[in-house]
Amino acid sequence: MPHPLFFIHGWASTGAIWPDSLRQKHSQCYDAPNFPDFNCLSAAFLTFTEYHKQPITVIGWSLGGLLALQLAAAYPNRIYKIILVSSTARFTNEPGYTAGLSPAIVKRLAKQLNQDPRATQRNFYTLMFSSSEQDRIIPFLQNIAPRMASLHPHSLSKGLNFLLEADYRSILPKLQTPCAIIHGTADTICPVDAAHIWRKISLTPAYTCSPVQGIFRFILSLIPFLLCSRSVISNDLQKTSRPPIWKNVLLL
Repeated sequence: MPHPLFFIHGWASTGAIWPDSLRQKHSQCYDAPNFPDFNCLSAAFLTFTEYHKQPITVIGWSLGGLLALQLAAAYPNRIYKIILVSSTARFTNEPGYTAGLSPAIVKRLAKQLNQDPRATQRNFYTLMFSSSEQDRIIPFLQNIAPRMASLHPHSLSKGLNFLLEADYRSILPKLQTPCAIIHGTADTICPVDAAHIWRKISLTPAYTCSPVQGIFRFILSLIPFLLCSRSVISNDLQKTSRPPIWKNVLLL
């Protein structure tokens, strides 16, 4: 039986960001109005694991990847594997760390959020697409973005503060949970350098897939990746602790 899947979305989104085809009996797309509160996330995760009675594969996108790391640190025996999609252990730069986003960009988003929350969301969504994915922006804004229009500005503000302050690099050397990292080399929101930093710090076997593209196309291609992750990656994790870099693994 496949390991159940627990999906955690990123900033300025909800569970609606994940394809409807993932909403099946053995998966849950986490959604909560007070995101990214970890206590609420933990409660939902524990309820999910109690129901399925087996270790869970946790998939975290962007900010959701930071929360996936927290879950892996808090409940290692309940997680089979974590899959980080365009995520990192530290989102913003600081002295001695330059693999993240400039804090000024996040603060500028926070200022724009106070002036016009919906416009800030729309502008952020356009950043999720690389230059080769521009034709996907309008369909996304028309068909998917409206599902997330009810996000409260206070929740969005909490998410930005979380991205500014969260730093889970100290978790990486202690992490025992197998991890797969998916990152686009054209990602401007979470630079691909973050994935390389992860591989230097973490002792956990990690597989990095880095096609040249942005963020959102990863979400559209998660289903074939997950099929791959249940077979090829999980088998390789049992064979070696020296992680290769997989390039263009996904058929996109």
